[in-house]
Amino acid sequence: MADLFRELLVNPDSENACLFDDDEREEFIFQLMKAVATGGSMCQYEDQWKPYLDAVKLTYKDMLKVYKNANTGKIQVASHVFRVTGLAGAGLFPVDNDHNACFVAVDPTARTVTVWYSAFVPFW
Repeated sequence: MADLFRELLVNPDSENACLFDDDEREEFIFQLMKAVATGGSMCQYEDQWKPYLDAVKLTYKDMLKVYKNANTGKIQVASHVFRVTGLAGAGLFPVDNDHNACFVAVDPTARTVTVWYSAFVPFW
C-alpha cells in the first residue's frame, strides 16, 4: 500500500494517479504528504505508511489553526496556506525541481506565520 501511494505522489503518469482528482491534488495535506513521502535526493523511504501519516498529521495540525464557529457550531480553518515557489530577486531553492516545497500558513486571528521549507538538493 505504501508503495502504491508513494508512486502516485511522485509519478503523475501513474496508473493509480486517478485515485485523486485535480482539486484533491491541490489540497495542502496532499502537497504536504507528497513532500514528506518524496523526501530528498538521498531519501531511503519507509516501507510502512504509518510513519508518513503520523508525520503529516502532526505537521498539518501544527501549521493550521482551527476554531469553532459560535453561530454554526462548525469547525472552520482560520489559517490561509500559500505555496511559495520563488522570491523576486532571491533564490529560494538551490535548483529547480518539482520536489521543492515551501508552504506559508498565515493565521490572521493570532497574527502568526508558520513556514515549512523543504529544498530538493541533488546528491552528486
